[in-house]
Amino acid sequence: MVGVYPKRFRQLRSTMLLTSARIIELYNTRVEALEALVKKKKRKRRKKAAPHHSVYLVELDPKVREKQKLQKLNPDADPSKLCLYVGMTGLTPEERFENHKADQKASPEFRDYGIRLLPEWTEDLNNLPYEEAVEAEAHLAKILRGEGYFVAGGH
Repeated sequence: MVGVYPKRFRQLRSTMLLTSARIIELYNTRVEALEALVKKKKRKRRKKAAPHHSVYLVELDPKVREKQKLQKLNPDADPSKLCLYVGMTGLTPEERFENHKADQKASPEFRDYGIRLLPEWTEDLNNLPYEEAVEAEAHLAKILRGEGYFVAGGH
C-alpha cells in the first residue's frame, strides 16, 4: 500500500495542477469578457442632456386659501395678493400644465385650483440644469411668501 500512495498522490497532484491552470485560464477569459462589456457599455452612455428644466408659476383660485395645510405654510399671506403654485419641470411649462390638469403626477392644489400659467413671471427661469431648477423653485417660493403671496408648491 505504501508504494501505491505516492503514485496516486502524483496523479492527483498533476490533475490538480491542470485543473488549477484551467481555472486560471477560465478566470482570465471571464475577466477579459467583463472588461470588454464594461468598455462597450461606457461607449453607449448618453451624452449629458442640455439644460432643459424650467420653473413655472400658476395662478390658483382663491378658494385654495381654505386648505389648512397651506394656511400653515402661508401665515402672513396678504388676502389682496394672488394665490400661486410654484413648480419645476423637465417638460415645457405648457406641457406640465396640461399634465397637471389631466391628473398626471398632479399636485392636488394645482389640479383642483389651477387657473392659468404665468410665464411672464418666470421667463428667466427656463433651460436650467436640474440642480439649479430645484434651488430656483424653492427660492422663488420663499421670496413670494415673503412678499405676501399665498404659495403652494415650491418644495
